[in-house]
Amino acid sequence: MKRRLTIKRAAELYGLSADTLRYYEKIGLIVPQREKDNGYRLYSSDDFPKLNMIASMLRMNFSLGKIKHYLEHHDLQTNISLLTQEMAEIDDTIEQLQKRRRRVQTSLGQLAAALYEAPLGQMRLTKYLERPYILVAAALEYGEELPLLCAERAACEGCSFDLDVFCMSPAFILDSDQLEYNDARRVKRALLYADPPLGIEDGALPPGTYLSLTIKGDASSDFEAWQSMVRYLEANKLRAVGDLVEFWIINEYNSDEESEYVRLLQILTEPVLV
Repeated sequence: MKRRLTIKRAAELYGLSADTLRYYEKIGLIVPQREKDNGYRLYSSDDFPKLNMIASMLRMNFSLGKIKHYLEHHDLQTNISLLTQEMAEIDDTIEQLQKRRRRVQTSLGQLAAALYEAPLGQMRLTKYLERPYILVAAALEYGEELPLLCAERAACEGCSFDLDVFCMSPAFILDSDQLEYNDARRVKRALLYADPPLGIEDGALPPGTYLSLTIKGDASSDFEAWQSMVRYLEANKLRAVGDLVEFWIINEYNSDEESEYVRLLQILTEPVLV
């Protein structure tokens, strides 16, 4: 005699709620028999192959729509096609996770470098290849806040992206003549920098040798830091090319304490010809 389970017992067996099984019945995924006397749902041994397949496919992250299609077209070719498609989706997920892991690893490295490796207040010359960036705003209006602009840029129709504030560094192209003003007047462009790039960047910092200076705290010290960089350039027979760039390595996304902020100031250089 075939065993039959109530909806409560069947739900317990698969770690589901009775309401979930009722929903499966509503959408035609699995329709149990009804007891003649009282109309109670009874799941027989004929239902359990389907329930086992549903449970397995849910663990494989198939949608209910795909599961329903599979059960309604249940043959070997459909099985092969479905598993082949799932394999492609798994490969794509692995690739995305590997990219994500590289970005997280890079971010951890940047934080470690900012905290332990980059000498605060020490000038250094570093060669860089071209560095792509995402343009957030061509200029900042007075009172505008970068986090809102970043969210709007990430949601921009036709060029949207996932805004991952833990793996992207806010950066600014600064007007060195306006650094004494600690507000939007000094910002020429607001950027987001991701390493490795996302592939949707719309601008790039040129390659070359950059003078770098790592400093702590908020932006109020930028003017004094820039003056120190100018003195270094003059003493070493170098001249600045282009605009000052500022990366916020440790920022409001990492800490509420402004005293913990770490910023990297950079300017492209070239030798002064005598």
